[in-house]
Amino acid sequence: MLLLIRCHRPLQGSIKAETAINTLSVFEGRLSRLAEEYNLVFRAKEALELDHARNDRLQPVTEELRDLKAVWTALSDIWSRLAQLRDTLWSVVQVSDLVIEIRTPADFCSA
Repeated sequence: MLLLIRCHRPLQGSIKAETAINTLSVFEGRLSRLAEEYNLVFRAKEALELDHARNDRLQPVTEELRDLKAVWTALSDIWSRLAQLRDTLWSVVQVSDLVIEIRTPADFCSA
């Protein structure tokens, strides 16, 4: 499962933000089910007094997926703003409004 996530996580800029967010959501769901199953097996081993050790290999992957989803969500907002600008007719563009609209995503990225 971890290898699948590492090989197919959306890192390319050619991917649409919606597709990347959906892919990451699927991976998050699979990872949470895997963590639940691991916890069940861990508790079962505890109850049966078998050798068991806590393994937190899923934690870094979970954090990475959460961070990637935050990045793609931020990119999605920027791309939607750019799409709105692209769909605006040039005959109705107010230069001052356009300057404000262009600077807002840049300010958002630098924050």
